[in-house]
Amino acid sequence: MDQPATPRPRSGAFERMRPCSPHLVLASLLVATASAAVESPRVHAVRVERGPVIDGVLDDDVWSRAQVIDEFTQVEPEQGAPASMRTEIRILTDAEGLYFAISCYDPEPDRIVARRMERDDFFFREDSVTITIDTFHDHRNGFLFQTGPRRGRPDASFEGRNFEENWDGIWSASARITSEGWFAEIAIPFKTLPFKPGGDTWGMNLSRTIKRRGETVRWADPNVAHILTDMAEAGDLEGMARASEGVGLGLVCGPAAPRRRAHDSIEDRHYTRYTPSLDVFYRIRPSLTGSLTINNDFGEAGVDERQVNLDRFALFFPERRDFFLQDSGIFNFGDLRRGNGLPFFSRRIGLAPDGSAVSLPVGGKIAGRIGRFNIGLMDIQQRGTGGLDDTNLFVGRLSVNVLDESTIGAIVTNGDPLSNDDNTLIGFDANFQTSTYEGNQIITANVWAQNTFSSGFDSDQASYGISIGYPNDRINWKMQYREFQENFRPALGFVNRTGIRRYDGSWRYRWRPPGEINTIDVRVAGRLITDPANQIESAVVAIRPFVLQTEIDDGVELRWVHFHDVVDQPFPIGEVYIPAGTYDYDEGVVSVKTSYNRPLRVRLDLAGGTFRDGTSVRTAPVIEWRPSQHWLLSVSYRLNQFWIPGQRRLSGGDLGPVEDQNFRTHLAQVKVNIAFTPNITWNTTVQYDNVSHTMGLNSRFHWIITPGRDFFIVVNQGFVTEDGFETGRTEPLVKLNWTFRF
Repeated sequence: MDQPATPRPRSGAFERMRPCSPHLVLASLLVATASAAVESPRVHAVRVERGPVIDGVLDDDVWSRAQVIDEFTQVEPEQGAPASMRTEIRILTDAEGLYFAISCYDPEPDRIVARRMERDDFFFREDSVTITIDTFHDHRNGFLFQTGPRRGRPDASFEGRNFEENWDGIWSASARITSEGWFAEIAIPFKTLPFKPGGDTWGMNLSRTIKRRGETVRWADPNVAHILTDMAEAGDLEGMARASEGVGLGLVCGPAAPRRRAHDSIEDRHYTRYTPSLDVFYRIRPSLTGSLTINNDFGEAGVDERQVNLDRFALFFPERRDFFLQDSGIFNFGDLRRGNGLPFFSRRIGLAPDGSAVSLPVGGKIAGRIGRFNIGLMDIQQRGTGGLDDTNLFVGRLSVNVLDESTIGAIVTNGDPLSNDDNTLIGFDANFQTSTYEGNQIITANVWAQNTFSSGFDSDQASYGISIGYPNDRINWKMQYREFQENFRPALGFVNRTGIRRYDGSWRYRWRPPGEINTIDVRVAGRLITDPANQIESAVVAIRPFVLQTEIDDGVELRWVHFHDVVDQPFPIGEVYIPAGTYDYDEGVVSVKTSYNRPLRVRLDLAGGTFRDGTSVRTAPVIEWRPSQHWLLSVSYRLNQFWIPGQRRLSGGDLGPVEDQNFRTHLAQVKVNIAFTPNITWNTTVQYDNVSHTMGLNSRFHWIITPGRDFFIVVNQGFVTEDGFETGRTEPLVKLNWTFRF
């Protein structure tokens, strides 16, 4: 094997935080921010004329000038203990960007867990090093960069604890395994990062995972209750005042793409479409970016994971398109992240209700931070289709940083992508957080209010919410209240249930016993939903009396859930309708999983109990096989077997009598991922369910020519399985994205 770089002398020790009592006194909430925090560790990024070559070989002379960070403390399995293996990290800057040299010494390199190498395949379950950077040093947001022994480079942006893993920055990394461990180099151009101009100090934390030991170590804030994106207690990266702003202009264009051909044998539609696209990014200032998109085609975005709806409310699918993911955290509102009540959900733009694409001829966005202010403005022109007029869609978000970790703000949206009606939303929110209650415990609180102004409605268009939480390690709890009035209609948001008051609560107690068991949890959660007159519509109580996880992530979970539901109108599960009525039923669940450490990973959920005046059995096995870093074969299957009273639709359209029904729902998925190198991948996913009577194949070849320059070949193939097996829509796409930055 190659020999590692010569080890450098150790630097001085940095001060560390000590774990404190988790005892919570609500009356102390107002004075929590006054608690004193331990001084954070600091490091200076030495400036050089020219950065190192990024090849994973730490032999460039410039590295000898860098300070050495080698004082790491365990977060798990033994909080506060010294790291079991030596880690050294060096940091340099030049006129172009920020550079990291990573030395992860390991006396048993043949036991390093390293079976992933894809560009966006996160390595939290493997040996890895993760870097979080708070470029504004405001303790609230930042960027995450990660690499592992196989040279992969996943990344993400984050706003508080809201993690957007689909964000893709332009940066490079290289790594190698030697006889003394594994070693890596990272280069992050300043043009990739928005930052406060002239600010000499950025927030930063560094973490290493040694997976076979279940060990995680950090440079700063080794508190197991805090996650790595909690930047309030992160360390300080100094020497950043000379970060280069550049001209601030970037172009992303497809000079020979996208070229899309569609063949639909069901609807007898056939066409070839060539639509050159252009994205222009202009860094108005280092902390504020303007974006323009013309004829953007999102055909290369990842495929959605299919779901089978066993209830009467619309399902939520996350955003996957790069243009909308860029700076998406700025548009977050209150404590609403998924599901009912979101004031802004970018997936509403450019997608029809059936998921097909709607043309977006032009769109613009300005997003970033100026001083204490966080600003997001987006305006999109959506082309009319299917009886809808061309529509202009707008969203504006402004929030102000207050105290050490808190914000207050407002949001406004205008336009309806799915109708020709007028629709406007206005909302206000206040978000409190402190990470220093009783030394290092976290408290959060949120208050928000929204009102829509929709054509045809004069009243009952508001929604409100309040929550308080204590998200710490040993004790973790949260309480929420939300109300959504009957005519609340956020056309650019997501809402699937209105005319309700919703109460949520959750509580967890965690033990960390010595030995190979990492955690044992007891968890309780409940939800109560009433109408505006406080009449109960539904309730759920879930008790998890035993949740065990080992140091290497093997696990067992027991769960019991009780449901109460009042159904006013029959609704379908597949072809069977659940009759109107009041239902009380229970389900027991046993879940077993094995660790990602192993080449073969298995997860199995077994559940059964009563269901809607009948009974049900559910099984959900998942098998993942990673024979090497180049291959992944994954098979998952979900079976729901029902024996319940139900109705079927008659030929005239009416529902038939309530009769005993015996039916099943099937949902299956097969994935084959091939990583030839970290920059050349071919991923194929096949999904089938018997509710929609369709099967879909998505095959995606991705070649990263250089960071920021991507070539895609994507094939989407549909099949209809209701009466035999018939080929549906065929849609191949060839796309070349070429980024120019000045």
